[in-house]
Amino acid sequence: MKILIFSTISLLYGIKVNERSKLILSSSLVPKFLVRYKDNFQKIIFEEIGLPINKYNKRTFEGSFSIGIQRQLVKNNIIELNLFAGKDFNPLNKMRWGFYSNLYPARNVQFGVGLKYFFISF
Repeated sequence: MKILIFSTISLLYGIKVNERSKLILSSSLVPKFLVRYKDNFQKIIFEEIGLPINKYNKRTFEGSFSIGIQRQLVKNNIIELNLFAGKDFNPLNKMRWGFYSNLYPARNVQFGVGLKYFFISF
């Protein structure tokens, strides 16, 4: 179990396509801070090998990019469809020994499709 706290720094740019549509480009930097973790690696190995307690980086950074189309509907409601991709810049694991050496180059990678609907009421 890992508990991460994160906040997003984003840059958005909208290009007007026509009266009711926009092309939205966005880029984000997400700093993530590890608050607490619990793993069972020490319990499943057969012998004590003296691993340090602090095996994880306390902070990681994720960069992401998305491109989407935003359309204004009747009554000023908005629908947005986008594609996004993101990847961690640095690993969560900081050990380069034994089993953990296999995890060191691993990064969290995300790809997806997003659908947003905004209700506008005055």
